Amino acid sequence: MVRLSALFALLVGPATAECLSRVPQELRFADGGNMVILAHSAQDVTYRTAMPDGRVTVTTTREGLFPVTVAQAGTILRYNWVQNLPHLAELEPGDAASLQADMVVEQAHTSYFSLDYKVLRAGVVTLGPCAYPVLVVAQTQRLDGRTVAVLTQWISATLRVPLRTEATADGRTFSRQVVTLD
Repeated sequence: MVRLSALFALLVGPATAECLSRVPQELRFADGGNMVILAHSAQDVTYRTAMPDGRVTVTTTREGLFPVTVAQAGTILRYNWVQNLPHLAELEPGDAASLQADMVVEQAHTSYFSLDYKVLRAGVVTLGPCAYPVLVVAQTQRLDGRTVAVLTQWISATLRVPLRTEATADGRTFSRQVVTLD
Protein backbone atom coordinates (compact mmCIF):
# COMPACT_ATOMS: atom_id res chain seq x y z
CA MET A 1 0.00 0.00 0.00
CA VAL A 2 1.26 3.45 -0.90
CA ARG A 3 1.72 5.68 2.18
CA LEU A 4 -0.36 8.83 2.05
CA SER A 5 2.69 11.09 2.37
CA ALA A 6 4.29 9.43 -0.66
CA LEU A 7 1.05 9.84 -2.60
CA PHE A 8 0.91 13.55 -1.71
CA ALA A 9 4.51 14.00 -2.81
CA LEU A 10 3.58 12.55 -6.21
CA LEU A 11 0.43 14.68 -6.49
CA VAL A 12 2.00 17.98 -5.45
CA GLY A 13 5.22 17.66 -7.39
CA PRO A 14 7.59 20.63 -7.12
CA ALA A 15 5.57 22.64 -4.56
CA THR A 16 7.85 24.93 -2.62
CA ALA A 17 8.77 24.00 0.93
CA GLU A 18 7.78 27.52 1.98
CA CYS A 19 4.17 26.97 0.89
CA LEU A 20 3.82 23.73 2.81
CA SER A 21 5.67 24.77 5.96
CA ARG A 22 4.13 28.23 6.44
CA VAL A 23 0.94 28.47 8.50
CA PRO A 24 -1.15 31.32 7.08
CA GLN A 25 -2.75 33.87 9.42
CA GLU A 26 -5.76 34.57 7.21
CA LEU A 27 -7.65 32.72 4.50
CA ARG A 28 -10.02 34.64 2.23
CA PHE A 29 -12.97 32.99 0.52
CA ALA A 30 -14.45 33.66 -2.91
CA ASP A 31 -17.76 34.64 -1.26
CA GLY A 32 -16.11 37.55 0.61
CA GLY A 33 -15.82 35.80 3.97
CA ASN A 34 -12.57 35.08 5.73
CA MET A 35 -10.96 32.81 8.32
CA VAL A 36 -8.33 34.09 10.76
CA ILE A 37 -6.15 31.45 12.42
CA LEU A 38 -6.02 32.22 16.15
CA ALA A 39 -4.05 29.16 17.35
CA HIS A 40 -2.43 26.17 15.65
CA SER A 41 -1.12 23.25 17.72
CA ALA A 42 -0.04 19.70 16.90
CA GLN A 43 -3.67 18.50 16.87
CA ASP A 44 -5.99 21.49 17.13
CA VAL A 45 -6.65 24.57 15.06
CA THR A 46 -8.68 27.51 16.42
CA TYR A 47 -10.02 30.02 13.92
CA ARG A 48 -12.50 32.87 13.63
CA THR A 49 -14.70 32.72 10.55
CA ALA A 50 -16.57 35.77 9.29
CA MET A 51 -19.37 35.00 6.86
CA PRO A 52 -20.46 37.50 4.18
CA ASP A 53 -23.76 38.03 6.07
CA GLY A 54 -21.85 39.23 9.15
CA ARG A 55 -22.11 36.08 11.29
CA VAL A 56 -18.90 35.33 13.18
CA THR A 57 -17.97 31.94 14.60
CA VAL A 58 -14.92 30.89 16.61
CA THR A 59 -14.19 27.19 16.15
CA THR A 60 -11.60 24.75 17.43
CA THR A 61 -11.26 21.55 15.43
CA ARG A 62 -9.17 18.48 16.03
CA GLU A 63 -7.24 17.40 12.93
CA GLY A 64 -9.31 19.81 10.81
CA LEU A 65 -12.30 17.46 10.82
CA PHE A 66 -13.75 17.11 14.29
CA PRO A 67 -15.30 20.03 16.19
CA VAL A 68 -14.06 20.55 19.76
CA THR A 69 -15.71 23.92 20.51
CA VAL A 70 -17.91 26.25 18.49
CA ALA A 71 -18.84 29.72 19.73
CA GLN A 72 -21.42 31.79 17.87
CA ALA A 73 -23.78 34.58 18.92
CA GLY A 74 -22.85 34.17 22.58
CA THR A 75 -23.46 30.40 22.70
CA ILE A 76 -20.63 27.92 23.24
CA LEU A 77 -20.90 24.29 22.15
CA ARG A 78 -18.40 21.73 23.48
CA TYR A 79 -17.98 18.30 21.88
CA ASN A 80 -16.88 15.49 24.20
CA TRP A 81 -15.94 12.68 21.84
CA VAL A 82 -16.65 9.13 22.99
CA GLN A 83 -14.00 7.49 20.78
CA ASN A 84 -10.39 8.40 20.13
CA LEU A 85 -10.31 10.55 17.03
CA PRO A 86 -8.09 9.51 14.12
CA HIS A 87 -5.11 11.59 13.05
CA LEU A 88 -5.45 13.25 9.66
CA ALA A 89 -2.04 11.93 8.55
CA GLU A 90 -3.23 8.35 9.12
CA LEU A 91 -6.38 8.63 7.01
CA GLU A 92 -6.41 7.02 3.57
CA PRO A 93 -8.93 7.12 0.72
CA GLY A 94 -11.70 4.65 1.54
CA ASP A 95 -11.43 5.07 5.32
CA ALA A 96 -14.80 5.60 6.97
CA ALA A 97 -16.16 5.72 10.50
CA SER A 98 -19.10 6.78 12.60
CA LEU A 99 -18.11 8.76 15.69
CA GLN A 100 -20.18 10.00 18.60
CA ALA A 101 -19.89 12.91 21.01
CA ASP A 102 -21.87 14.51 23.76
CA MET A 103 -22.49 18.07 22.62
CA VAL A 104 -22.79 20.31 25.68
CA VAL A 105 -24.47 23.68 25.22
CA GLU A 106 -23.34 26.29 27.77
CA GLN A 107 -22.55 23.58 30.35
CA ALA A 108 -26.29 23.02 30.79
CA HIS A 109 -27.90 21.03 28.01
CA THR A 110 -26.39 17.90 26.47
CA SER A 111 -27.33 16.55 23.04
CA TYR A 112 -26.16 13.44 21.23
CA PHE A 113 -23.96 14.35 18.23
CA SER A 114 -22.73 11.90 15.62
CA LEU A 115 -20.46 12.38 12.66
CA ASP A 116 -20.14 9.84 9.86
CA TYR A 117 -17.22 10.43 7.54
CA LYS A 118 -15.66 8.79 4.52
CA VAL A 119 -12.37 9.78 2.90
CA LEU A 120 -13.25 9.96 -0.79
CA ARG A 121 -9.84 10.65 -2.28
CA ALA A 122 -6.55 12.49 -2.02
CA GLY A 123 -6.03 15.52 -4.21
CA VAL A 124 -4.44 18.93 -4.55
CA VAL A 125 -5.83 22.47 -4.25
CA THR A 126 -3.70 25.10 -6.00
CA LEU A 127 -3.68 28.65 -4.66
CA GLY A 128 -1.36 30.99 -6.55
CA PRO A 129 2.08 29.39 -6.79
CA CYS A 130 1.32 26.86 -4.02
CA ALA A 131 -0.15 23.39 -4.35
CA TYR A 132 -1.65 22.02 -1.12
CA PRO A 133 -2.28 18.30 -0.67
CA VAL A 134 -5.83 17.67 0.53
CA LEU A 135 -8.07 14.84 1.60
CA VAL A 136 -11.58 15.07 0.21
CA VAL A 137 -13.86 13.97 3.04
CA ALA A 138 -17.64 13.52 2.99
CA GLN A 139 -19.43 14.01 6.32
CA THR A 140 -22.93 13.62 7.66
CA GLN A 141 -23.56 15.33 10.99
CA ARG A 142 -26.52 14.39 13.19
CA LEU A 143 -27.87 15.94 16.35
CA ASP A 144 -30.12 13.73 18.50
CA GLY A 145 -30.56 11.46 15.45
CA ARG A 146 -31.63 14.26 13.06
CA THR A 147 -29.34 15.12 10.12
CA VAL A 148 -28.20 18.74 10.53
CA ALA A 149 -25.47 18.96 7.88
CA VAL A 150 -24.13 17.03 4.92
CA LEU A 151 -20.83 18.30 3.58
CA THR A 152 -17.78 17.55 1.53
CA GLN A 153 -14.55 19.23 2.53
CA TRP A 154 -11.14 19.50 0.91
CA ILE A 155 -9.02 19.44 4.09
CA SER A 156 -5.42 20.60 3.76
CA ALA A 157 -3.20 17.80 5.02
CA THR A 158 -0.56 20.31 6.15
CA LEU A 159 -2.68 23.23 7.38
CA ARG A 160 -5.55 21.11 8.83
CA VAL A 161 -8.23 23.55 7.65
CA PRO A 162 -10.75 23.21 4.82
CA LEU A 163 -9.68 24.92 1.60
CA ARG A 164 -13.03 24.14 -0.01
CA THR A 165 -16.41 23.17 1.42
CA GLU A 166 -19.69 22.15 -0.20
CA ALA A 167 -22.48 21.81 2.34
CA THR A 168 -26.18 21.53 2.96
CA ALA A 169 -27.24 22.72 6.41
CA ASP A 170 -30.36 24.36 7.82
CA GLY A 171 -32.10 23.86 4.47
CA ARG A 172 -29.42 25.86 2.61
CA THR A 173 -26.81 24.63 0.18
CA PHE A 174 -23.60 26.58 -0.11
CA SER A 175 -20.03 26.33 -1.32
CA ARG A 176 -16.92 28.07 0.00
CA GLN A 177 -13.55 28.16 -1.72
CA VAL A 178 -10.36 29.73 -0.35
CA VAL A 179 -8.89 32.10 -2.92
CA THR A 180 -5.94 33.62 -1.01
CA LEU A 181 -3.79 32.82 2.00
CA ASP A 182 -1.86 35.49 3.91
